[in-house]
Amino acid sequence: MISKKLKALFDDDDMGLLNTPKRTKPQTSSDRLEASFIEIVDFYIENGRIPVAGTADMSERKLGVRLRGILADDEKIEALKHLDTQNLLQPEKPPESIKDVLQGDELGILDDPTGILTIKNVPKVIKTAEYKARQRPCKDFDKFEPLFKDVQAKLRSGQMHMKRFMTEQQITKGEFFVLRGQIVYVAERGTDYRKHGKRDARLRVIYENGTESDLLSRALARGLYRGGSRIVGEIDLFADEREDIGSEDKESGHIYILSSLSDEPRVANISNLYKIGFSTTSVEQRIKSASNDPTYLMAPVKVVATYKAYNMDTHKFEHLLHRVLSGSKLNITLTDKQGHDYIPTEWFVVPLDIIDQIVHMISTGDIVNYTYDPSTRELKEI
Repeated sequence: MISKKLKALFDDDDMGLLNTPKRTKPQTSSDRLEASFIEIVDFYIENGRIPVAGTADMSERKLGVRLRGILADDEKIEALKHLDTQNLLQPEKPPESIKDVLQGDELGILDDPTGILTIKNVPKVIKTAEYKARQRPCKDFDKFEPLFKDVQAKLRSGQMHMKRFMTEQQITKGEFFVLRGQIVYVAERGTDYRKHGKRDARLRVIYENGTESDLLSRALARGLYRGGSRIVGEIDLFADEREDIGSEDKESGHIYILSSLSDEPRVANISNLYKIGFSTTSVEQRIKSASNDPTYLMAPVKVVATYKAYNMDTHKFEHLLHRVLSGSKLNITLTDKQGHDYIPTEWFVVPLDIIDQIVHMISTGDIVNYTYDPSTRELKEI
């Protein structure tokens, strides 16, 4: 029992100075995520639009980048659904065609001034899907045999070499390829046409074993995408496909490929792990604080490759790249230096040469017809 004097002291505490303050509950990672999303919702309600990541307004830019990160993470979307009163968590639809990626097609990549790609010019002999190309003996192989011997000799001497096949645009008359270990030669290419929106042409392909086939360009491309190669000399007509860039063309940013230098065993032991992203500033500037940023796995990174983009919506370019590689996305939970858990985004487990091939296919438009199969490490036609 307390004394009367002590009781009187408590009773006279009109200012509440003797009250025990309530302890605030430590904020969890879920609390922080919800609070950050509520800021985005408040911005939308106040301005009638979502925050833009590319604006010069730093406060809006911060919210825009934050929203982009949330939309790229399925677990975050699921955790925030109960707060999404404005339907902000609807995933951004990936570009359906290369027209969505190229802003106005300033380079004229999709132009067809000659009209050869319109359906009205389809030869009548190619009007049935039932026709199948067949390999048969080449009756005039004596005309092509010296070409194969010359190529084989130049490969041995180093005058010619093999490069990974990249895009269907490389299948032109006079080109040599390696298909399933055998050298093939494109002797003829018929008139290009479109069928179901896809470009194609009938070929005459000669094989080094003395046979030939009249398969379609897309059929040859399908085979070459599965590890096929082009045979090139000292001058490669496809070595620099962006030589036509002029002073009037506007650089949009950079697509970059990074590898992690993390010593975290769950990261360091993963082969073919790469981050794919884009930046409107220099990549070196973007990654200078990588060791303190969960985006870069809280560790230094190495720049493996960069690609300049011109006249292009680089964000849509990146989004299309991520859609193609969605099945190979890194799916682990890591912990930052403050002890908070996070799930990395924009990191994929895929061979570097496949990434390079996909980037080239996006720039030419071929990729809209393909997807990547992580189990076989092959690009497959949709």
